[in-house]
Amino acid sequence: MGQECDQLADYSVFDANFPLDVNNEYHVTSNTTWGFNNMNVHGSVVIEPNKVLTIDGVTIHFGDTRKLGFTTNIVVKPGGDLVIKNGAVLTSLANCPASMWDGIKALGNPLVAESSSLQSVVTITTYSIIENAFVGILCAESSPEQGAYGAPPPGTGGIVHAQNGVFRNNKFGVVMRPHHTTSTSASNSYFYGCEFNTNSPLNYVDEPPVAHLWFDQVTRMKIGGCYFGNSFSVGQGQSAEQLGVGIHAFNTAIKVLPMCAPGVWNETCSDATLPTYVTNSFFGLSYGISFGTVGADKTCWVRDAYFSECVGGIRLNGAYAARLNHNYFAIPATGYTDVSYYGNYGVGIYNCTGFEIENNELTDNSTTGSYPNYGMIFSNTGDATNRYGNNNFTKLSTGTIIQHDNDGPLPDDGLDFKCNDYGNTGVVPWNLFDIDFAGTGVSVGTRQGVNNGLPDGPAGNTFSSVCISPETHMVNNFHQLQYFNYWHHDPGTTPKIVLPTCRSNPPMLNSWFVNTTQTYTKASACPGYIELINGGEGQRSAMAASEQNYGALKTIYNNERDGGDTEGLKELVSDANSSGYDVRNALMAAAPKVSIEIWEEVFNRETALNPWHMAQALLANSPLQSEVVSLMDRSELTPFYK
Repeated sequence: MGQECDQLADYSVFDANFPLDVNNEYHVTSNTTWGFNNMNVHGSVVIEPNKVLTIDGVTIHFGDTRKLGFTTNIVVKPGGDLVIKNGAVLTSLANCPASMWDGIKALGNPLVAESSSLQSVVTITTYSIIENAFVGILCAESSPEQGAYGAPPPGTGGIVHAQNGVFRNNKFGVVMRPHHTTSTSASNSYFYGCEFNTNSPLNYVDEPPVAHLWFDQVTRMKIGGCYFGNSFSVGQGQSAEQLGVGIHAFNTAIKVLPMCAPGVWNETCSDATLPTYVTNSFFGLSYGISFGTVGADKTCWVRDAYFSECVGGIRLNGAYAARLNHNYFAIPATGYTDVSYYGNYGVGIYNCTGFEIENNELTDNSTTGSYPNYGMIFSNTGDATNRYGNNNFTKLSTGTIIQHDNDGPLPDDGLDFKCNDYGNTGVVPWNLFDIDFAGTGVSVGTRQGVNNGLPDGPAGNTFSSVCISPETHMVNNFHQLQYFNYWHHDPGTTPKIVLPTCRSNPPMLNSWFVNTTQTYTKASACPGYIELINGGEGQRSAMAASEQNYGALKTIYNNERDGGDTEGLKELVSDANSSGYDVRNALMAAAPKVSIEIWEEVFNRETALNPWHMAQALLANSPLQSEVVSLMDRSELTPFYK
């Protein structure tokens, strides 16, 4: 048999500077920078404790362990550091199309708390890329496929600092396995402004993506302003599992929140490469977020996120006190081959309690409304007071499915649905069914709304304006349904349907629909209501704008990183129509390689940058050339900004 492509690759630059020992390892025993030559690497690069390997702006191609016959990866020992910055690329061999590499192992000590002196740290910034790896970054000795799920393997505890990093076409993007599970504080790891994407088939045969972020029994994770997607494998007739998961979290609390918004992730908002408000977005995945826990102390918060073309947007199993607020779900009607995926949905809540799900928009992503797809599914939600309210459901086969036991022993506990709009938002077509009580033994809170003399007492839900069938508003298919009282508003002069007249029976009898004297207005009936921008369309536009802004920054970086003095950058800086914000972003993205010629254009702009933008751009490009310092000294910047 002939030699594999990976065996025949040119490793001469690496071998000349970093020779392997008899174990096919190279040990980093002093602080080292790879920043001068692109090169092919084989063998294991081991970073020793208290040492730093910096990969700065170069492209490193790694051979395939399975084809070389010995391991090729980067191992960061406890206390060691790996820094990947300035658009560096860690990838497989360019001329070996069936090649993937093992990725990075960030090892730590699972028995001690997170600390940079006791754990390894991997930092990836400034649109640097990890791609074509089986596991981009593995914080353990073994991946989920190499050890029992949920069992603590050795070497866990590594820390990942990812800000504007790119993880592309990996089987797993980042895997963090059981570590320090007694802690309830946030992890030292974070993921801000990153891209996790599959935009082509994985190089290795029959290796579909599994998950971009995989958390298993680790401390609370912070995810802000990231994009998770599979922009390649979206289409009818596929296996949904082939699409991969955005965030998989088992026994791990997660907060998936926007960046640079009041009260959320603000740690990096002085970074000019981030727009002022960045949401998380999920596209074309089997699940955007899949969360499961067997305890009662792990929660999931998702706010202002955008889900499109995901078979399941968010699936929660066992979460405690979950908060899903102000998210947008464009739910596909595409058919998949998996029997388990009987229809696509926005939110699935299973065996969770104490939750709040409010102010979300859930709609079919087509213009005509095709089926089947479902807005929210609630199953066995326990005895606590669980609320889903102020949500919009439009163009769906079923707005909400409620199944199994969702009530406790008291009048005011159980599942409470309040102030939801089912197809009554002017969007055509309406939902085929608004609420479906599915299966036998279905229960919800005994009292939906109250007659307390206040406008917000009644339930406040509105229903589809037309009866497509006798069961448009509520359907239970003649299964056993626990009786509950439904207090509804007096519709008064409003055209909205506040009484679900299109319903199946028995047992849904008129006697349990109770009118009140309070007339319905959205503002008074639903005080917790937050208007989605332009009825949801603006929310979608805001999310898309964030994605485009992020994509534009990456494009600028990719186009302008060759010394910072390309014609494209020069034209952008000198164009009077370019905003100071755009110029600042371009200078930040090209850092630290902006040329003196470009800086002359910056300081001579007819429309000067505001001093804060100028200071940010200069800081990003430090240390400055002497000529640039002179330009700054001669400029009109005040001493404070200088």
